[in-house]
Amino acid sequence: MRKRFLLMPLVAALTGIALPAPASAIVGGTRTTQPQPFVVSLQTASGGHICGGALIKANWVVTAKHCGTPAQVRIGSLNRTSGGTVARVARTVAHPVADLELLQLATAVTHAPIPIAGDSGPAGTPVVMFGWGKTCPNGSCTEPTALNQLSSTIVDGSRCAGGRDRLSGEICVDNKDNSGPCAGDSGNPLTKNVAGARQLIGVHSRAGGFPCGAAPSSHADVPDDRTWIIQHTGG
Repeated sequence: MRKRFLLMPLVAALTGIALPAPASAIVGGTRTTQPQPFVVSLQTASGGHICGGALIKANWVVTAKHCGTPAQVRIGSLNRTSGGTVARVARTVAHPVADLELLQLATAVTHAPIPIAGDSGPAGTPVVMFGWGKTCPNGSCTEPTALNQLSSTIVDGSRCAGGRDRLSGEICVDNKDNSGPCAGDSGNPLTKNVAGARQLIGVHSRAGGFPCGAAPSSHADVPDDRTWIIQHTGG
């Protein structure tokens, strides 16, 4: 939905959000304990974590455009260093305007993709983000190997303006009590619950400020670009 307005994505490795579980993570989040087969770690050829992403088809991943071109992805594991399936990235398709990018995998995977929601929802909609980003506000700590999550809510787009130019097609997410995405969280899936199941509404584009969690974060609105996604992935 292009109702909410947000800032221009910057080339910063920040992203993530999710549900509740034990242990601190993401910056104020918690460790994910339930399987999330659609969550993706974008990686270097040696397995180093770059960004997050979401599996939307057996051979397609959506992430943030500023994450660039990873060599491979790991899908279907709560640990970014082991388990799940590692697949090579065959090609990328960058959105002409939004901070969105599609990754076509060299081989299809068997993990269940996440459906894209019909719309992202109005302010007040509960959301959950997932990711492997840094858990300390100043970014000085190492990124966790275990997947983390953070529950939050959508807020009015003006909360994310930050005095910069604003773009349509983005989602502004509240970050209370200094919690929110940090370095390594770019591209992470933003989800909402629809009839008891997770659906994708966004990917993390940029944090609201420094230290991490100091202000609401902005996320590219995936349902808003459904037509573009279908055009390149085949529906």
